[in-house]
Amino acid sequence: MRRTTITSIVLLLGVATPLSGCGDDSPGSAPTPSTVITTVDDPTPTTSPTAGRPQPPRMPAAARRHTLAGAKAFTRYFVEVLNYMTATADATILASLASENCDTCESVRLHEKKIRRRNGVISGGLHTARNIIAYHAIDNDPSSPIIVQMKLHTTQEKISYPTGKLDVFPTVTSRMEMTIVQVRHGWKISTWALLD
Repeated sequence: MRRTTITSIVLLLGVATPLSGCGDDSPGSAPTPSTVITTVDDPTPTTSPTAGRPQPPRMPAAARRHTLAGAKAFTRYFVEVLNYMTATADATILASLASENCDTCESVRLHEKKIRRRNGVISGGLHTARNIIAYHAIDNDPSSPIIVQMKLHTTQEKISYPTGKLDVFPTVTSRMEMTIVQVRHGWKISTWALLD
């Protein structure tokens, strides 16, 4: 089975290399805007890649709501999409969630395509969102973009190629930030970056 990896995002952003040390697991400082900040402290497990071809995740109704809670639900769904992409090498859903100006989304899609073209096979790489924080980019403007920060925990991943090459990426927890914008039936990812 061909698969892609979110760890490639870490590589694309220059934060880690195969067999490098793990990311910082200590809590980062939360943003301090004057708008209401909501948090989720319990880990949100997502669908694990399985031996059979997994079904695409379905976006829950809550993830379409234009509220801070809806933004957090969308973020949980986004992580399920990353797990699906890892398990299937199908970046179609990720592409549908990305706005035209999401450079990281496009880089991940192109990197996935490169791994697939080289017949890379991935094992591991289960992603879990922790400590999700969401707030409006502009105070007192519920129509403004929403900034979402979280810890993205990724289990060890191995990418093997028919040539015998093997890339190993350690278990890592990274702080990630996305800017999401409202669209008619939910959200689109405008920016996506690792904070450490």
